[in-house]
Amino acid sequence: YDMGCINTISWHCNNPVFGTGIGDGTTVAKILDGVSKPVGSNITCKEIFKSWLNTLAQFFNDLKGTDGKLIPVIFRPFHECSLKNCFWWDASACTPTDYIKLWRLTVTHLKDVCGVRNLLYAFCLNDGFTNNEFSTRYPDNGFVDIIGLDYYQRPGTSAAVYISKMKSQLNTIVSFCTRNNKIPAVTELGCDNLRDSSGNTYTKWFTQVFQKALEGHKIAYAMLWRNPKGTALGDGSEFYCCYPTHPTQDDFNTFYKSPLFIFKNSVAKRLVYK
Repeated sequence: YDMGCINTISWHCNNPVFGTGIGDGTTVAKILDGVSKPVGSNITCKEIFKSWLNTLAQFFNDLKGTDGKLIPVIFRPFHECSLKNCFWWDASACTPTDYIKLWRLTVTHLKDVCGVRNLLYAFCLNDGFTNNEFSTRYPDNGFVDIIGLDYYQRPGTSAAVYISKMKSQLNTIVSFCTRNNKIPAVTELGCDNLRDSSGNTYTKWFTQVFQKALEGHKIAYAMLWRNPKGTALGDGSEFYCCYPTHPTQDDFNTFYKSPLFIFKNSVAKRLVYK
């Protein structure tokens, strides 16, 4: 914020019923019913979840810049809602109706109970979402500010397929956002270890895949997923952005200069908080 840039937080929330993991597909329902309690607890799942929201609210309300003002944040909870067997809130773990109720409970509690006023709420779909999944899990315009897509180029996926699918899915999201006055974004993307479909290391992924996939789409931002600690040393672990000495470094430098994208220095000059 003090640098003039934009902060986004993705909430990979623990399971308030089972502690960790997906559970048995009843977590959201048990939060919503207001009666169910985790094994060995005297507190309901809903009370536990709301206590977590209170902690979140305290964190957000404490976020202040050196100017003393609250720091605006893009908040992205319950992401990739149309995935299956990944999260306790995904399509295999709760009904569309319960997902919407969970989302609205979260937003309402943070806003109306805790007085959090510095968040933009990002609803996030994942690669392969259907129109039905989009429409039935969308929490409603009054509870969403940004609509994002998470889409990675996974091993075995060619550049051509990735570019084509990215464009097709962005067409759907951008069109919906235009009609509903929402902000479209690519909330997660990347290429696993920057290798092509044959397993060879890319040298021009940023200009020939990333850039081509997003060209022609009016989106607010695109966020590469993180490089775990140690990747910058070139230790070969999971990563999604190049690091010094990686073969794509020169290509990234070319990509950085493209007029289609703006980075930290350019964002700061636009005085987005004024």
